[in-house]
Amino acid sequence: MPTTTAIFGRRGARAQQPPSPAQPRPARPAQELSTDAEAFRAEIAAGLGSRPDAFGDWRRAKDAERWLMLVVAAFSFAPGLVSFAIHAPPLLSSGLGVAAVVGNFWFRATRRRRMREITAWREPEALP
Repeated sequence: MPTTTAIFGRRGARAQQPPSPAQPRPARPAQELSTDAEAFRAEIAAGLGSRPDAFGDWRRAKDAERWLMLVVAAFSFAPGLVSFAIHAPPLLSSGLGVAAVVGNFWFRATRRRRMREITAWREPEALP
């Protein structure tokens, strides 16, 4: 049974059909893999479980640098706000501005270096 909904700015009503229930997707038939493919799948699964996570270890080793980059980036965006908050004299305020510019250069260089390291990442060879 159609329902009626008022249209804005008009007195008439428009007939609206209730939404139809969603049709489930047809189930895909399971693909049969050859015995070679199954053996390869098992070999990959066994190798992934035993290999050390070198990239994850490298990222965890860089956690302190990542936090320092976050602090430097936050400070370099608003040295004037820091100066205002601590009621800094003009000489200290200009020094904070210069420190923010230097910090921003360091931040950009470190970020570029990290991106080069990540894109050039090669997984170390597995030990026998």
